[in-house]
Amino acid sequence: MKTLITLLALVSFNAFAAKVPVTEVNGFAVNSASSITADFGINESLGRAWAEVTLASTFSDSSDTYLRAQVPGLSIVGDQVVLNVDGQNVVCANIRPVGIFRYRVAKKTRECAFVVDKKTTQVDDGYTVRTVKSYVLSLETK
Repeated sequence: MKTLITLLALVSFNAFAAKVPVTEVNGFAVNSASSITADFGINESLGRAWAEVTLASTFSDSSDTYLRAQVPGLSIVGDQVVLNVDGQNVVCANIRPVGIFRYRVAKKTRECAFVVDKKTTQVDDGYTVRTVKSYVLSLETK
């Protein structure tokens, strides 16, 4: 009986796990990036949240590249960044004041994580076939 209850609990927890694609980065940015990281950007007055993506450069004379990406279902509810997946709300970050000026930022929770997957595709332009590398950034819930 305990095994059955444990199995049902595990299935119910895994039923809410989802992977939401955020953005795909390809071209020169992929070749010059040593790492890709993301955090949450917020605008509390509009109730909006998004992904702030950082492409860290491998070259010392080049600066990092920053971009914003909308995440479907991501919004601000109260003092939390919430991801709505199939009608279920997952708290991805808590909004808190920090610093001497009490600037408000989104602090990540362990319920959501940004995941980067490497993808390689073959592109046929009619004359040659070339390999194109890209990174796919996704927001994964637990």
